[in-house]
Amino acid sequence: MPPKRKDVLKSISKQNKRQQKTPETEYYFLEAANEHEHSGGKWRAGDAEKALRFFRKAIDAYDEGLKRFPTSFDLAYNKANLEYQLTQDARLAPQLGNILDLLHEALESHRLALNLNPDNADVQFNMGQVLTSLAESLIESSKTDTDAEPNKAIAKSFLKDAVQMFSKCLARQEHDYSEMQQQIEEANAQEADGGVSIDPSPPITGVASDAMDTSSTSSDAPGDWATVLEPVTPSDLLETVVAHLNSLSTLVSISFPTDASTLDRLSEIATPLITTKIPQYISLLPAPSIESQNTTGPSLSLSIGPTASSDPQTPIQDDALLAAATFRAALLESSYRSGLLPFATYSTHLSTAFAPLTPPSTTALTPSTVNTLSAHADALIAFASALMDTLSSEPASERVKAQATALSRAQTFLARLTAPASAVKLQPARVAEIFLARGDLELSRLRITSEANAKGVLVKNAGVFFRGAKAWGVRAGGETKIAEIKAAVAEVLKAEIEGNGDGVVRLDWREGEVDDVLRGMVEEGIVDVDTAEKVRGVILGK
Repeated sequence: MPPKRKDVLKSISKQNKRQQKTPETEYYFLEAANEHEHSGGKWRAGDAEKALRFFRKAIDAYDEGLKRFPTSFDLAYNKANLEYQLTQDARLAPQLGNILDLLHEALESHRLALNLNPDNADVQFNMGQVLTSLAESLIESSKTDTDAEPNKAIAKSFLKDAVQMFSKCLARQEHDYSEMQQQIEEANAQEADGGVSIDPSPPITGVASDAMDTSSTSSDAPGDWATVLEPVTPSDLLETVVAHLNSLSTLVSISFPTDASTLDRLSEIATPLITTKIPQYISLLPAPSIESQNTTGPSLSLSIGPTASSDPQTPIQDDALLAAATFRAALLESSYRSGLLPFATYSTHLSTAFAPLTPPSTTALTPSTVNTLSAHADALIAFASALMDTLSSEPASERVKAQATALSRAQTFLARLTAPASAVKLQPARVAEIFLARGDLELSRLRITSEANAKGVLVKNAGVFFRGAKAWGVRAGGETKIAEIKAAVAEVLKAEIEGNGDGVVRLDWREGEVDDVLRGMVEEGIVDVDTAEKVRGVILGK
C-alpha cells in the first residue's frame, strides 16, 4: 500500500492551525476529534467494532458541520481524510464491509474538498492516494472477478487521474517551496543590512491576539484565530514523488500488452522524477540529528494500516530510491510481456535496478532494508511469472533456469524476514503476508521442477508456510481463510506426490471461498488450471 501522508489526528491539528475559522465550525472539529480519540490509544483484541462506532460518530459530526457550513474546506478535508484512513486500517477491515464502496465515498468527499480549495496541495496529494487505492482494490478484486477486463480499464482510468493529481500537487509544492526560500533569502538580506533577525524555521504565520486551546478534547469555546501556513519541506517533496512513482508503477504493471509508445510516455513522466527531482530533493534534506543516529537496533513496523506514533519510519530518501527501483522493475516487466525486450536484458536490468539497494546477507535488518528485500522479492517473482506466461522464441531451458534462479533468490530474501529474530520485530499482519508469499513461491517452484524429491520438499514447505501465515494472521486478528484454503491445497498436492490422502482437509462447506482462492492462484500463475480443477475436486469432494 502507498505510504500515507499523515495520521488523522495530526491532520486535524494541522487544519485547525492552518485555516481561519469561527467558533461554530471549530465545534465540529473538536467533536470529531474527540470521537476519534476514543478509538485510539492502546489497541486490544476485540476493539475493532467499538473503534468503528467512534469513527462513524466522528464522520457524523463532520456531516452535521457541513450541513451548517457547506463551504467549510476544513470540515470537508478532515471528513474526507478520516474516511480514507478508515479504509487503510487492516484492524478494521473485517468490520467495514465492501472496501470499494467506502473508497468511492472517500473519493466523493475528496472531490468536495478539492472543489472548495482546488490549489490545496494536501487535498491534491490525498486524492491521488484515494484514486491509487481504488485502482489497486479493483486490480485485486479482478483476480477473483469475472469482470476482470472492465475492472482493469476502470483501474487504469483511476491511475491516470492519480498521476495527474500528484503532478499538480508536486507543482504546487515546488511553487510554495520556492516562494518560502525567496522569503528566507530576503529576510537574511535584511538582517545583513542591519534589520531585525528573522528565524525562518517556524511556520509562516500571523499572530493570534489571545492564547487558545486547540486540544481535540477541549470543550471551551476558542478565542481569536490566526492563519498558520506550514512551510513545504524537502521531505514533503520527496513524499509526493514516492506516491507519484508508486501510482505510475501500478499503471505500468497493468498496461501490458501494449506498444512501445505507451510505455515511453509513462517513462517520460517518471524519468525526470528519478534522475533529477529525487537527487535534487535529497540534497536539500537536513543532516540527520545525533539522536536519530543513536539507535539501539531495528524496531520494525510495516502494518498496512496507519502507523502508531511510536513506530519508527523509514527515511524518506530510502523510500524514494526504492520507489525508483520499483518503477524500473514494473517498466521492465511490462516491456517484456509486450514483446519489446529479451528476457536476458530484462534479467540484467532488473539486477541493476536493485543492486545498489539490496543489503548483504550479513546486514542487520532495518525498516528500509525490510522494504527493499520485500520489493526485490516481488520483482523477482514478477520476473519468473512473466517468463512463464509469455510466449517466446528463446530457448525454453534457459527461461526455466532463469525462473528457478529468480524464485530461489526471492525465497532467500523472504526467509530473512521470517527468521525468528526478524519476525518478532514486524507487525503480525505483515509476517502473515510474507508467509503466504513464501508458500506461493514454493508452489510456483513446483511447476518448473522435474525432480521427484524436490517436489516433495516444496509441497511440504508450502504447507508449513501457509500454516505459518494462518498462525500469524490469528495473532494479527485478521482474516485467515486464504491461508487455510492454501494450506489445504498444499496438502492435496503433497498427498498426490506421496500417494497418501489421509491428511487432506475437506472444505466442501466453503465452496465459494475455495473457488475464489483457486481462481486467484491460477491468475497469479501459482498453479495451472488443470491442477486447480483437480485440487478443487478433492477439497470439495466432487
